[in-house]
Amino acid sequence: PLWLHELVKPNERSVAYLHTFVVSPEERNATALVSVDDAGKLWVNGEMVWAVPGVNHMEADKYRVPIRLRPGFNEILIKAGQGGGAWGVSFRIADPTGTLEYVPRRQ
Repeated sequence: PLWLHELVKPNERSVAYLHTFVVSPEERNATALVSVDDAGKLWVNGEMVWAVPGVNHMEADKYRVPIRLRPGFNEILIKAGQGGGAWGVSFRIADPTGTLEYVPRRQ
């Protein structure tokens, strides 16, 4: 998990967006493993694919979200909303073949 309460100020009644890209060698169905503390949303290539309202507690891989990856760069955007206390995000894509690559920007 990436704990945000030490990185983002103010850390109560706040929102943070996390942005990255995942490079896939081919088009495929995949599973995103997501968790947030508190509320959150996930977009893949501009399409909102998951949302959870209210107060949630961080637990790595808590939510399994089916997604579709296209060949090449896939844009990932996560919104994390915070009420108070600890605040974090956990995200990864199940990758049984080990062929996905995470990159901070589209090259």
